[in-house]
Amino acid sequence: MGESRWFDECRYGMFVHANIATVPAFAPVHEYADWYWAFLETRPDMVLHPTCPLPEVVAWHREHAPGRAFDDFVHQLTFDRFDADDYAQLLDDAGMRYLV
Repeated sequence: MGESRWFDECRYGMFVHANIATVPAFAPVHEYADWYWAFLETRPDMVLHPTCPLPEVVAWHREHAPGRAFDDFVHQLTFDRFDADDYAQLLDDAGMRYLV
């Protein structure tokens, strides 16, 4: 089956992604939680919109993870409660055709 035909037939699916930013999993409305670290502190090697750090992220971090560096979240990124069968059932129940 060609790529375009495959997409026409299977276009509804799910993309699952996890990284350290998945642990705090916070972002202001219309922003991405994946950018938590960049939103938390000035990162001179990144060109971002809007100006960073973002006050909302700094305030959330101060309240929920006071004194912790971003890297301190890494030990909490586990997949202990991940159940591939649950994801497969969710996809099937929703009529999705693929998972990445």
